[in-house]
Amino acid sequence: MFAPPDVLTGDDPEIVQLYGCRHVQYMAALQADVRKAAGRVADQFQRKLRKLPSLTRLVDSLSARELAEFKSAQARELVALACPDLTEQSHASAARATGLRNAILGVSREEIADGFGLLLASLHEELNTHRHAAAFCTLGRRIVRELTLQFQVYAELQGSRNEVLAQVTHLAWTVDSYTDLIHSVMRIIGAHAEVAGCCVGRPDSEGFFHYESVFGPQTEDYINALEKDARQRISIGDQPQGRGPTGRAWTNRRIEQSINLATDPAVATWRSRALAAGFHSSVAIPLCTPDEEPRAVLALYRKLPGGHSNEQVAFVQQLQSLLAFALERIEDRNGRSSTIPYATRKKWSALLRSDCLEMHYQPILDLETGAISSVEALARLRGGDELLTPGQLLPACTSEDLLELFMRGLEQATRNVSRWRAAGFAIKVTVNLPPVALADSRYFEHTRQTLEAASCPPHALMLEILETEDVPAGVEIRRELDKYRRLGVGLAQDDLGAGYSSLARLRDLPFDCIKIDRGIVSRADQDPCDMLKFASQLIRLSHSMGKSVTVEGIENPALLEAMAILGADRVQGFAIARPMSARQLDAWLACAVVPALPDPARPSSRLGKLAQLLIWEESLRMLALAKSQTRRLSARGPFSRQVSTTSKADDVEDLIDPLLKELSNSLPNLADDISRMQLVTAVIRYGVESWQYLRARRRLVDRIADGA
Repeated sequence: MFAPPDVLTGDDPEIVQLYGCRHVQYMAALQADVRKAAGRVADQFQRKLRKLPSLTRLVDSLSARELAEFKSAQARELVALACPDLTEQSHASAARATGLRNAILGVSREEIADGFGLLLASLHEELNTHRHAAAFCTLGRRIVRELTLQFQVYAELQGSRNEVLAQVTHLAWTVDSYTDLIHSVMRIIGAHAEVAGCCVGRPDSEGFFHYESVFGPQTEDYINALEKDARQRISIGDQPQGRGPTGRAWTNRRIEQSINLATDPAVATWRSRALAAGFHSSVAIPLCTPDEEPRAVLALYRKLPGGHSNEQVAFVQQLQSLLAFALERIEDRNGRSSTIPYATRKKWSALLRSDCLEMHYQPILDLETGAISSVEALARLRGGDELLTPGQLLPACTSEDLLELFMRGLEQATRNVSRWRAAGFAIKVTVNLPPVALADSRYFEHTRQTLEAASCPPHALMLEILETEDVPAGVEIRRELDKYRRLGVGLAQDDLGAGYSSLARLRDLPFDCIKIDRGIVSRADQDPCDMLKFASQLIRLSHSMGKSVTVEGIENPALLEAMAILGADRVQGFAIARPMSARQLDAWLACAVVPALPDPARPSSRLGKLAQLLIWEESLRMLALAKSQTRRLSARGPFSRQVSTTSKADDVEDLIDPLLKELSNSLPNLADDISRMQLVTAVIRYGVESWQYLRARRRLVDRIADGA
């Protein structure tokens, strides 16, 4: 009945013949009759649409009001197609708008073509086709043009879907935080023409959903209203608030759709607010694979009913797969973050950009000089009576929030350290540099400008980098760090022992200082010996690479004493001072309230004695190893061929044995004489690897633990 949709294009000269004065007379007569019959034609058209299986579900979902509006719109469009004054531009604009509406409704191309066929059939039944033969011919050609224009919109919309998926794919492989992922996804999906609003969120520990990122003012108002109304607050469970698309998606672990919010009984709880926001259909997407619990739910809202076409379903399924993968990758690295509502995130972001950021400072004690050598700047965000710590704030920060936090924090820190140095306190300040900074030149440029503006010497600033494993792919870490080194600032690897730090990174990257994570020393209560061994090895390793060592988390004098014995350069923690504001630090520095350095030769605490035992034992092992290696060389190597009547190996052993005995007999006064002598005897008679020695060692450790 119709020519193929691509017969007429915008460059076809025949298009011009569809419009203009030559059609005015006979199209005017047709339009007059169409206007009279439009209502009846629309009625017939609706009845025939119900017979199309693919459209039955959509048509049946429409309310009486929506059916009336659909009928009225169909009549207006029919009259407009028969308009004698129709222009190419006005037709194109109207057809594209109709095409977008049909695509959002989920009407397929085939259904559109079938629908126009039914429409023309209804017109033929209602009007005199002989009287309007010429006009019907023009109308048919205009309908073909209409199809072409609508199908162009379909192609463009599918291209837009593909672009959205391409951008989300990039995010799925590159973004390393939950907050950045959901913030970026909302921006990308929210700009898509089919989407009137979108949000993503998770239930809290009580099962109530909190949406954490929202796109669109209507969506924001809608979500805020739901969270404030206990009767409408979305939750998990077998109650009305849990039976909507979002609750079912979480519970059933499958995509749940409401093709018409005006008539779907499952959304009655939220219907009035949703319709007031301009939402007429929705889809809730659990972000998970079929065999696991969802990590979050993505909700998409449309301004029209429908959304069930094959293309729309495939689009939603691909979004689900990509985002489920992204969340799994992020949580495998970072763990699952706590749920933070969107309103809270928005409030904190606004506070961060006001004057509510306060940098607090924790002193760091130099174990060689006994002086405060530096302070670490720690961010605090004041919101009324609440003072947020980084542990609360950082999970809610986007990459732009992190940049704002760094810039404002660095400005405060450099101004204060310049003031303290001018007052005679030769201290440095350390500031955390997020790993993403190595992929963002704004961090370096702001560091340079801030040092100049604050008249702060670069060597008075130390930048701490937490985990360079999180640096985006493609970044040359050494080159980026070298930029800061050339600027003159110090660099510290923060939290050694907490994550993925490798020996290659410690060796190759230009760090001046290594900070041992507080999580290492926090194990002192569970297994002090194991903690001390681990800390000792980290300190020796860092020193062997020419880097100084600061140990974090020193919360009591015993830990301070132990770390001094193990050879740490600096310590930081509550045993020295708690973080304090700049004004509080002014007073603290003026009073010189610094703890006295412990005497490593005379430990008084249990932990200090165990640290001294460890150092003594390591020396013992080194001498025993030297003796063993000497014997091996004398038996197998060229060393054995160079001996005469007196073996050089024997000469070396003659030097080592007295050292072993002297070291054995010089065991520090760590416990009672009997326990010490049992250990010394076991070393001299049986060796440091013997079971006799290990048994005697256990006894000594137990006696130290008992305070003997």
